Amino acid sequence: MRRSAGRRTIVTKTSLGVLLVLVGVLSLACPAARAEVSADPTASGAVAILFGIITEDPDPIGFWQPYRPLEPGRILNADGDTRGDGRPDLAMSRVGVSGEPSGFRPLVVWAYNAGGDFDIAFSEWDGGQWTPIAFLTSGIEDERDPRLFVEADGTVHVVWWTSGESEEVYLTTREAGSSGWSAPVIVTAGAETGRRPSVAVLDGQLVVAYERTSSLPGMTQDVVAATRQVAGDFVHETVGSTVRTDPLDAVLHVEVGRLWAEWMHEAEEFGCAERDTEGAWIPGAPEPWYDPSWIGVENTRKAIRARILY
Repeated sequence: MRRSAGRRTIVTKTSLGVLLVLVGVLSLACPAARAEVSADPTASGAVAILFGIITEDPDPIGFWQPYRPLEPGRILNADGDTRGDGRPDLAMSRVGVSGEPSGFRPLVVWAYNAGGDFDIAFSEWDGGQWTPIAFLTSGIEDERDPRLFVEADGTVHVVWWTSGESEEVYLTTREAGSSGWSAPVIVTAGAETGRRPSVAVLDGQLVVAYERTSSLPGMTQDVVAATRQVAGDFVHETVGSTVRTDPLDAVLHVEVGRLWAEWMHEAEEFGCAERDTEGAWIPGAPEPWYDPSWIGVENTRKAIRARILY
């Protein structure tokens, strides 16, 4: 990965020749940054392109507006910027739509502005084009900020939260080799609130992290890790508490057999916690965070990752 003040480039190449490029052009005079995700066509690779504009305003985020001509089928959700759709979350899978092994291909989920509310939308690259948008929800609630996780066998998990009178976190799953999604299940417990979730799976155990309104004296919000049990219910554990009133945006990560979460803990620091081999969450030292831009956020998350893994 190469970084500079004016350009951010990430290049990943697989043995099948599929090239994923993420380019963000950042203007120091303008708060918006353009971004592109593409897999250029080769004799042995597929084509997948997602274009848009990233802004500092987290929601709605103008992410879907194309900024150079492309043939139909290679632009996903071309009208999303006009509608005011929410931010996308993207994951890569080595398993094709048919369930067979493949090179890396992208899957995307986002909050689709349906007019009176937001619904959770999903699409994936089938090797030649984006699949038709599948709506994972269709109720009158505002479903927001979805995130997804893809297991090695191709199983896909998606989480989101409902914004309104009730703030609840939901999970749906598409099992490996299946084209259907499970009925959404509630992750949050009882009457507790839940916002901006993230999901990950390690050693067959699924975990959802989210923020909730705290009941602890002097605290404003908690970060919760909900671990799914064999029977399908969840065990909830508070892994951090803060006086911060703005979004915490807790994100789970799985890498080289380790699972951790980090979140915006205070005005100038991130919090983090890692689950040990016994299943207990161990708080980590806070990470300094002085740049509130999305670049600053990603750099801080990267610093936490480096500290945990290396």
